[in-house]
Amino acid sequence: MKKIICLMIVSLLAMCIYAQGGKEIKIEYQHSMRIPYNKIDIQIHENQNEHQIIVTTAQMIDQVGYEYSNTENTFCIDKEYFDNMYDELLALNFSEIIKNNESVIGSDGFVVKLTIGNSQNNIVLTIWSPDYDSEKRKLVQLDNILKEIFLKTNLAEYYL
Repeated sequence: MKKIICLMIVSLLAMCIYAQGGKEIKIEYQHSMRIPYNKIDIQIHENQNEHQIIVTTAQMIDQVGYEYSNTENTFCIDKEYFDNMYDELLALNFSEIIKNNESVIGSDGFVVKLTIGNSQNNIVLTIWSPDYDSEKRKLVQLDNILKEIFLKTNLAEYYL
């Protein structure tokens, strides 16, 4: 019985700590055709006074010979960079983006899933190839921000 109570207390404490997490930008990128670096996840987060980028890359599932593209890197960034990216993403007109992309269906290219906010309150946007016809689709600003983030993480060549 004591073990169950202790386990419940530890679980509740862990949930409380997780719920108090800071702001986060999460980008999940997946390309339909690229085998190496097929999936790229970028997490930019703040936790108290620390600001970090965690980048995880992976080869296409069920492919062999591209293990070099299975990586994980973490590096620190300054608060100003984080705040600037966060504010620029929040300033996007999500309603306009959705309205201008409702009828867009892509097969080849890539999909970006963007999550911005904290662990309990966030905005999630999934968009197909934001670099394609970005002016017409009202994605120029989002595309530029994503390019900047991929540049910052030394993965600009994979944002195609």
